[in-house]
Amino acid sequence: MPVTYFSSTGAVSFAPVPARDQAVGPLEVAVAPSPPDDIIEAATDIRRHRFNRSDLALATAASTAVIALMVTVSLSAG
Repeated sequence: MPVTYFSSTGAVSFAPVPARDQAVGPLEVAVAPSPPDDIIEAATDIRRHRFNRSDLALATAASTAVIALMVTVSLSAG
C-alpha cells in the first residue's frame, strides 16, 4: 500500500520497497539545507483589520439591541 505525504507543493506518494531492495550502506548527506516550501510573511497592509473579541462583543450587543427594538415596536403596534 503506497504512502502519501501532503505538502504545500502537492501530494507525494511512495510505494513500499521490499527489504532486499533497500539501501544497505552509508547515506549521502547534503551540504546545504534545502529551501522551505513556502515563506509566509506578516501582512504589511495597515488597513487590514482583524475581528477581535471587543468587536464581536460590540456587534453582538448592537444586534441584540436592534432585535429588542424590533420586538418592542411589533408588540406595541399589535
